[in-house]
Amino acid sequence: MKKSQCIVDIGTNNIAFVSDMGVFIEPNIAIVSRFPKISLVAAGKEAKKAMIKLKQEETVIYPVVDGAVINVEVLALMLKHFFSIYAPPRLFQQMEIYVPVPCGLSIVERENIEAAVIKAGYKDVTLFESMVTLLPHLPKLPVAVVIIGAGNTEIGVLDKNGIVAGCSVNIAGNLINSKIKEQLLEQQNFMISWAMAEDIKNNIGSLHENDYSGMEIIGKDILENKMKKIDITASNIRTSIHFCFKKIAEIIESVLTTLPNNMLDEVTKNGVYIAGGGSKINGLTNFFSNYLKLPIYTIDNPEYAEVFGLSKMLVEPKYKKFFANTR
Repeated sequence: MKKSQCIVDIGTNNIAFVSDMGVFIEPNIAIVSRFPKISLVAAGKEAKKAMIKLKQEETVIYPVVDGAVINVEVLALMLKHFFSIYAPPRLFQQMEIYVPVPCGLSIVERENIEAAVIKAGYKDVTLFESMVTLLPHLPKLPVAVVIIGAGNTEIGVLDKNGIVAGCSVNIAGNLINSKIKEQLLEQQNFMISWAMAEDIKNNIGSLHENDYSGMEIIGKDILENKMKKIDITASNIRTSIHFCFKKIAEIIESVLTTLPNNMLDEVTKNGVYIAGGGSKINGLTNFFSNYLKLPIYTIDNPEYAEVFGLSKMLVEPKYKKFFANTR
């Protein structure tokens, strides 16, 4: 039977699909009805639109937190819905599903991901270490790699055989959002929503000390007890941005200290490659370079680096060995 392939990157905030139909991104959020049994009302973009008019029996569910699946049943319903759109089953054709996953997941966490895909209707599922998917993007080895997502950041060292050392930490985009909310509340008595914090981070988040980019934001003035608009600049939130990326830099440094001296010398020369949506913060490469005293490079299309890398690995023979012992 002929086989087709679909890559599904199940992130904390988004789910990415790569099939022969193209590349598709959906928010990792669902609205479900619990009566008479759990059923999917809306998922992804449609769920975001429907959130403002929830019925009494409907609930908003985020099935993935900090990179780990916490609601297998709802994720399975979402995947089944998305597969029908982006990777529909075809007559006489078997679908292979490949899922990049963070390093350091427990057996139970890996089984939850696998179970969700199987419940969605696809039994041929392979989990694949996210960091390894960056290999096609790397011009030389060994190197250090950093994938900054929404729920977690993966930090490791890759050579031609795969992961030499690595870890996953819950210091990423969502923590930055929380810190931005806290900073504005503490310093300006101004309460903002999670979505507003995300917009601030994406629009004016910066590690450049002389960056004073500004934007108008909406929130609640705690002292006046009313909603209002105010103007802020990148300097108003720089402490939040700096806190998170300094922590990541410290962990990169710690991972590098575990390497043998000869490999450390090579990594020091070859540098650090960063990917993930969080890598797009202004000034990040300079910040890491100044802190680590290493060459820093951002992979092209960093938010899609994993799925594009895995797509290449599936068709290029030199990467075949990495699929021999995957599950």
